[in-house]
Amino acid sequence: MKDICMKMNIKILDIIKNIHEKIDIILGNENLEIKYISNINSTNLENSICYCNNKNIFEKNINKMSCDSLTIVDFPVLEFKNIIENKKINIIICENSRFLFSKIVNSFTNFPKNKISTKSFMGENVKIGKNCSIGDNCVIDNCIIGDNVKILSNCSIGNSGFGYTIFKNKIEKFPDFGIVKIGNNVEIHSNVCIDRGSLSDTIIGDNTKIDNLVHIAHNAEIGKNCFIIAGSVICGSSIIGDDCWISPGVKIIDGSKIANKTMIGIGSTVIKDITEENQVWVGTPAKFLRNRD
Repeated sequence: MKDICMKMNIKILDIIKNIHEKIDIILGNENLEIKYISNINSTNLENSICYCNNKNIFEKNINKMSCDSLTIVDFPVLEFKNIIENKKINIIICENSRFLFSKIVNSFTNFPKNKISTKSFMGENVKIGKNCSIGDNCVIDNCIIGDNVKILSNCSIGNSGFGYTIFKNKIEKFPDFGIVKIGNNVEIHSNVCIDRGSLSDTIIGDNTKIDNLVHIAHNAEIGKNCFIIAGSVICGSSIIGDDCWISPGVKIIDGSKIANKTMIGIGSTVIKDITEENQVWVGTPAKFLRNRD
């Protein structure tokens, strides 16, 4: 039984033509058609594509491989030369097998163009780019969405932020005039809340990925290529640089500035600016731990 059954029907030569990475290729069957996506540990790899980044696991499973399967690896296979040649196994050798596997599979299984669930609400002040996918039960308003954006179910984006002003025991809601700007290739997973800006915009940079149950408050700015992991809270007017990793359950206080390439450890609370790039901060309150390699 295959781990996942996909009606791909892709010829191995078509896969290779679409690869723009530095690779070495060993082909046993140039006419192979890939029909399934499999785990290297699957009981049957026939007509499947899989990846392996561990030589010991590769050796353990090599007898299941054949001219009817394609395996992507990121280590030398010279010691397995005789088996590979005798069984006419198809191998692609690259720098990062997991990355290349993902890139290949995604290139042949993309979401349909602008698949927007009829169970979601889109406000009048929403502009959606090309090739976007929006799941069920989302409420989106006051938002500009870039191209190739995926928003999963139950998200609230572009609604009023939690901003109030207090004077002589009287409470007044602070007005919201900003919007949410979402860049290209952003992925927002389920149950995420992103508030619209008040007097400026809330911004999510290109290629940023946001996990489940994240809250991003009004006027926050998140850079490009960031990972914001489950349960994190980014408070109002915080600025997070590019290439940052925000671990699960992180809290970032209002107005904090986080330098590029910063990693914040799980459950940490950031209460002051992080000005130096490429550092790891952990704890409550968060403190410098080491440089990030």
